Amino acid sequence: DISVVIQKEQLGLGHAILQARNSLGSQPFAVLLPDDLILSDEPTIGAMCSVSEQTEGMVVAIRQVGEESIPNLGIVDLGKDYGSTVEILGMIEKPSLESAPSDMAIIGRYILPDQIFENIQNTPPGSLGEIQLTDSMTSLLKTTDCTGYRFPGTHFDVGTPLGMLEASLHIGIARHGFDFKPSNFERNEDHL
Repeated sequence: DISVVIQKEQLGLGHAILQARNSLGSQPFAVLLPDDLILSDEPTIGAMCSVSEQTEGMVVAIRQVGEESIPNLGIVDLGKDYGSTVEILGMIEKPSLESAPSDMAIIGRYILPDQIFENIQNTPPGSLGEIQLTDSMTSLLKTTDCTGYRFPGTHFDVGTPLGMLEASLHIGIARHGFDFKPSNFERNEDHL
């Protein structure tokens, strides 16, 4: 089932998820952030559900990011590596480059157990006065395992104008078989 619940105040992702508590009951659930577009032949959330059934813990989609992105994302501390999955030992929201435990970021897909709700309720507001999901998940890591899933495919951050443009070009080119090369575009000063 798909349910829609409105977050009336923007108080962070953790707070947004807490608004859905009454609709979800005591079963694990998926969170898909709409500004993270993943194009893949294998549905990412379906693969994550399979991982969740095997591990019975939290599962997050992860990918390697450049240094410039680290201070803007939730970054994970990696444990044992199993190929497409990896043990998550910890996570930190928007760390400095110096305090980042790795260059692997959480990318907008989560499978969470119902225990997360109590952790969210007990998580004080973090950066920008928001209740961060990452902080609540870090607290839950004391009693629940977390697995990172390295998803196949291409990721676009469509929450930015450039990311939206990149995704649109990628999809358009793939659908229509265009031979896209940035060098095919000429800079026209009259249109700037």
